[in-house]
Amino acid sequence: SLLSFEIKAASEFNSQGYFEDAVLNLCLDNLIRIAFSDQNSFIYNAGMRPDKHAMEENLKSRHLVEYDLDETSVDLPEDYLANVEMYTGHKWDVWGLTRMQPNTKWHLAYSRAGVETPEKALSKLQEMMALLNYAELAFIKDPRLIYVLPLIKTEVRGVVIRRNPTEILRSMRNHYGPNLFTKKTYPNGWVSNHFNYRVQPQEFDDFINTYRIFEQYAVDNFEIDFIDYEKMYDFAELERLSQSIGHTLAWKEDR
Repeated sequence: SLLSFEIKAASEFNSQGYFEDAVLNLCLDNLIRIAFSDQNSFIYNAGMRPDKHAMEENLKSRHLVEYDLDETSVDLPEDYLANVEMYTGHKWDVWGLTRMQPNTKWHLAYSRAGVETPEKALSKLQEMMALLNYAELAFIKDPRLIYVLPLIKTEVRGVVIRRNPTEILRSMRNHYGPNLFTKKTYPNGWVSNHFNYRVQPQEFDDFINTYRIFEQYAVDNFEIDFIDYEKMYDFAELERLSQSIGHTLAWKEDR
């Protein structure tokens, strides 16, 4: 398989690598897309609300919807490679659009991961959550997860990493394109097409406020702790969090 199911390699965006699972990424992507709308993603949350009933009804009514990355679905502008820095803000294809063509890493990724339909994606999520219940020490980390919490039926103990909004904006534009959270659309009608999300214009304040609604849902329905991004390497803060969740947390080099 061309998909990586392990910790992702380091990149210019994260020298430590990404503690995320590619199958989980794809699973949550599709659940967000189907439970809310085709336009929604974890970087475009306009109109999204943690309404369990509405989300479940959308999954039922759209049970025949199938999504994948292929020649008919990927929006690859004709001038993309010639102007990749204009689109992405980088000199290479950080959006991954060229790696969605036949015989490349992300082509048909959703079906290869077994999450191309609502039923399969929800089943995969439930399978992963069940594994957490059996594992003594295990965790999953994904920024998409907070948007699908209303669909999770098992007990969850979570840690939310809080970051200064200015830093969030800077980081997201660096990752997903300089036009994110502006009204400057490209000819194809989106402000970013990271991973073929076709991101529409949205005010950054609206994005943050919507995220906080889901964050509050998490606090109201699950056991949630918080840590500031700036304090993640602070020994005293990690000790506090370790005592709160009942497991020792430490960076690998500190063990």
